[in-house]
Amino acid sequence: MRSKLAEAQTNVSSSDFRKTTWGMSRSEVKLAESRYPVSENETHITYNGRFMKLEATVGFHFINDSLIEAGYAFPEVLTDPESYIHKYDKVRLELSCRYGLPIIDKEIGVSCENDSCCMQPSPTADNKIFIAEWKTPRSIIRLLLVSDKLSTEFGILHISREHETN
Repeated sequence: MRSKLAEAQTNVSSSDFRKTTWGMSRSEVKLAESRYPVSENETHITYNGRFMKLEATVGFHFINDSLIEAGYAFPEVLTDPESYIHKYDKVRLELSCRYGLPIIDKEIGVSCENDSCCMQPSPTADNKIFIAEWKTPRSIIRLLLVSDKLSTEFGILHISREHETN
């Protein structure tokens, strides 16, 4: 029993995103996903999927046929902005359980006045950005929620630390 548990933990920790590892080829990722892609080209493959019961577009990004990034985009449209924040908080809690406390955990209000946008904290801002970030030995995990009057973008990005850009 102990050996199966140790094997399961090794398998979980040996993956960087879902059942894939950084550097895998497009063919290897497609075998690991075992579903037919929704779309694909030389640099990207996308699938329909779920994360924590949330519908998601699952994306994989390749450079020179080598996996460098992957993530979840949550396309659900909600009428209440607070619903997005509630879902963001639930996902942040799940990721914190997996990876520990985030090294970055911020909410930024963005005020846009006189057609000149500036990135200044503002409690009455129309636009909000929520970001949390974790680091593992091999990956950077970023949880993002960007919201304005017209649209909301919500997702998780896993990035190979070898391809980290600041």
